[in-house]
Amino acid sequence: MHCWGEPGRIWAGRSEYLSVDVAIIGGGLAGLTAARTLSRRGLRCALFEAGDRLGGLASCFRFGTHDIERYYHFASLDDTELLSLLDGLGVSNELVWREVSVSALVDGALHPFTTPFDLLRFRPIRPVNRLRTGLGYLYLTHFAREADLSRQTAVRWLTDLLGEDAYHAIWEPLLTKKFGSHAERISASWVWARIRRFGRHRPMTGRQRAGYFRRSIQPVLDRLEQELRADGCAVHLDSPVDQIVVENGELRGLRSRGQFLACSKVLSTVASPRFLAMTPGLPEAYREKLGRIENIGVVCLLLRMNRRLSRDFWTNINDPQIPFPGVIEFTNLRSPEDSGGCHWVYLPCYVDHREPHYRLSDEALLQHMERVARQINPAFRRDWIEGHQVFRDTYAQPICDTSYRDNIPSFETAVSGLYITDSSQLHPDDRTLSNSVGLGRKVSELILRS
Repeated sequence: MHCWGEPGRIWAGRSEYLSVDVAIIGGGLAGLTAARTLSRRGLRCALFEAGDRLGGLASCFRFGTHDIERYYHFASLDDTELLSLLDGLGVSNELVWREVSVSALVDGALHPFTTPFDLLRFRPIRPVNRLRTGLGYLYLTHFAREADLSRQTAVRWLTDLLGEDAYHAIWEPLLTKKFGSHAERISASWVWARIRRFGRHRPMTGRQRAGYFRRSIQPVLDRLEQELRADGCAVHLDSPVDQIVVENGELRGLRSRGQFLACSKVLSTVASPRFLAMTPGLPEAYREKLGRIENIGVVCLLLRMNRRLSRDFWTNINDPQIPFPGVIEFTNLRSPEDSGGCHWVYLPCYVDHREPHYRLSDEALLQHMERVARQINPAFRRDWIEGHQVFRDTYAQPICDTSYRDNIPSFETAVSGLYITDSSQLHPDDRTLSNSVGLGRKVSELILRS
């Protein structure tokens, strides 16, 4: 069996070996944060990333003359983990804050949906129910407790709290487009976390306040990589891990590209189905429990346009014929001046990777986009689009049903020295830049204590 080096060591491409204490699988923000924390505390680490760039779902690609994120990401004022990381890296000035507006496309009509006053004028909800909906949101934002909601379905809870008008106009299409046939099972905790993330930090104007990276997140990722290499962490790109080797219940190391690395600790930050596929030696009971967590994938259409589609950052879509739950016009947050003079629009579609919709052609996605674009802006024409890209990820969103809390895995697995972290551990929150940083910090502190 070919090895990179002696047990616990990795070949550095020079004339000596580097000691390795922890192997980290996955170069997303959780993996990078964990590697940074462990390396700065004096541990020798090796990080393995299957792609040719760091960042995971937050990674960028070159589109024309600028780096742009493959998927839309933004910050909120509550993102303390992300803000702390940026401060520690000395790149806090990369983050810029702006107020943005939100709208809702219901029955072919566009409605403002940013401030409490917009809700009071929101025609899809009957006037007699608008105040009830507003009070319901106030309760959700400031008084509701997640512990009381995890066993309730979002459908029943939202209908009872906000009324049927609000549920059918606002939440039913979003839940259905996000979770498909699983929508009826989704826990109320998931909705509670969505609303609280921004609701508690609105400025006096009532508008949403969000942060963006003025040069994309790529300079932040570059700075992280520089620090890792300076601290002695070996960073391996284009290096998918083929197997985490567990023999007779004990961790031996990992294999990547046909080479073996012996190490006493391994941290996996990839999605749990991928972790299960690469770790055949796990105890069957642990494998069965981790396998209960279901996931859906995402298909994201990214457009580069030569003019603005609307004035809103986010438009929720209530149209069963359109697969996108929303239109995110990112350059209504990050100005075109910081985006190469272009207008960038994201249209995500959440779907199980085994369903035909996951493999929709670019042209089919563009036709769906045209339909919604003309409802948002009747003047829209196809020649406004100067270029497009389609990105897919098989495991983008855990299905957070009412029994989900029973299956959330801990950082420590059933094998000593083997650790995992992925977005399934964020419940009731979703994957965000800040939450990913937080996962990486927490699991690395656990490894240090061990």
